[in-house]
Amino acid sequence: MWSWIIRGIEWSLDQGAHIINMSLGAPQRAGRGMDPIDLASTHAVAAGVVVVTSAGNSGPGEGTVGRPAVAHGVISVAASTSDEGIVWFSSRGPAGDGRIALDVATPGAAVIAPVPQAIPAEFYGYDDWSGTSMSAPHVAGAVALLL
Repeated sequence: MWSWIIRGIEWSLDQGAHIINMSLGAPQRAGRGMDPIDLASTHAVAAGVVVVTSAGNSGPGEGTVGRPAVAHGVISVAASTSDEGIVWFSSRGPAGDGRIALDVATPGAAVIAPVPQAIPAEFYGYDDWSGTSMSAPHVAGAVALLL
């Protein structure tokens, strides 16, 4: 799976992308931003692309921000509610090497969104979804408006 995502990052760079949103992740392991997906993300940032990543849903413990959210220079996004701050399930920092690993929190609890076609037909349409994968696109959209 990671090789496909890395190829997607490379393809995005080749196409001249300005923003990459990655609503995906895995445990940070060492958390130094040195795993292949982290390095690919950092390379994209160095190439001038804004890379937005979901922090992960492994909270509320410390050091639970996943990869590629621990990559250097990416914008790592936690999930929040409108009235309670960061949602209980949202991953927290720091990164394994002690860096701050969260940059911003945006809505990620009960967000109304389209249901993927991979889910059985009786669920087509819209539903409420929760997770940092729902939060990161808010930031990517805001970045697009600013650019």
